[in-house]
Amino acid sequence: VKTERRKAVALLAYLACSGKSHTRDHLAALLWPEYGQESAYAYLRRTVWEVNQILGKGWLAADRERVALPASSALWSDTAAFEALIHSGSGSIASWKEAIDLYRGDFLEGFNVADTAPFEAWQTQQTAYFRREFANALEYLVQALVLEKEYDQALFYARRWLALDPLNET
Repeated sequence: VKTERRKAVALLAYLACSGKSHTRDHLAALLWPEYGQESAYAYLRRTVWEVNQILGKGWLAADRERVALPASSALWSDTAAFEALIHSGSGSIASWKEAIDLYRGDFLEGFNVADTAPFEAWQTQQTAYFRREFANALEYLVQALVLEKEYDQALFYARRWLALDPLNET
């Protein structure tokens, strides 16, 4: 997505990651907390319009009360794919490796939006959640590889785990 407006990207990221519909009140307060309700609503309307221009009609589901980015077969998200793989229950080495390969850094690393404390708090929570899930995936994969006597691979992933959490005694 190419845009100069960081709040448009923030809105799109929030809708894509949450996977559900949100009230306009919530979104306006999330991204424009320093403005009054009328101004925040105006900025949100403009941003929803801009996202529709960038993506094309039909991607956002927006009405007078709510905004959503509905799930679609054409929509792919690394965070959703990561979660699906680690929570699939298959526990296969291949699925753990695939999930780990999707994790290329912290959530929205290097992305910040000025004057949006609620969005920043959400971003921080998401970062912590995905780091924790990534660390768990690495732990499970290392244990599975050791059980399979795949020590070279286990060592490779153990080093990634150690780089993520150098104080983890396990």
